[in-house]
Amino acid sequence: APDDFYVANAAPSMERYFGTLHLVGNNSTTGGDLGWYTHTKGVWSPSQQLSFYCSSPPNLVTYKGLLYLFNSTSSGINYSTYQWSAAGGNFTAQQKAVPTSDPNGYYGCFGSPEVLTFNGKLYCFHVGIYNDNKIYCFSFDGTTWSDDQPLAPSGTTDYFETLDQISVVVRNGVVNCLYVDTGRQNVQMFTMDKNGVCSASNQTGFQSS
Repeated sequence: APDDFYVANAAPSMERYFGTLHLVGNNSTTGGDLGWYTHTKGVWSPSQQLSFYCSSPPNLVTYKGLLYLFNSTSSGINYSTYQWSAAGGNFTAQQKAVPTSDPNGYYGCFGSPEVLTFNGKLYCFHVGIYNDNKIYCFSFDGTTWSDDQPLAPSGTTDYFETLDQISVVVRNGVVNCLYVDTGRQNVQMFTMDKNGVCSASNQTGFQSS
């Protein structure tokens, strides 16, 4: 990685987009702004500073021909987009807040939102703030953003909760979400299918330390 790139508080996010590897992360030399690099044909590009303040690590995801950059700030979950061009380009100069019907006007997010594509949609998973430890999810179909919903096993209100970051990945046709329980003792997992039905699973095979 570039010698002058420093991550302030966690690993950067990487995503391959039109044959080029993009890397974005907190740049400690600018007090929380984001540094952006590209890597193609074995060569890293010069650093570019994005004008977004980011108190937590960003996340990149490719969806419907665009590269999305998601990050959380005190004003909620924001995103910016980048579209490939032979002449080069940049992420949109102004980030947009994810639209919400929340009466507070934003989706509160502890730490960093986790994003992926699944079943033809872009999904964002995140943990609540202000002692709201529930794991939430909303989606985007390219036109409409869904409402933010806390997740629980189907037919229950036994919400999945954590005091820490989460990790999501698509495997065997479902979304798998790993999280540490609120007692910070065990790593738990739940799955979400294409219909949004969640199922709990304790078969992670390891404990938190």
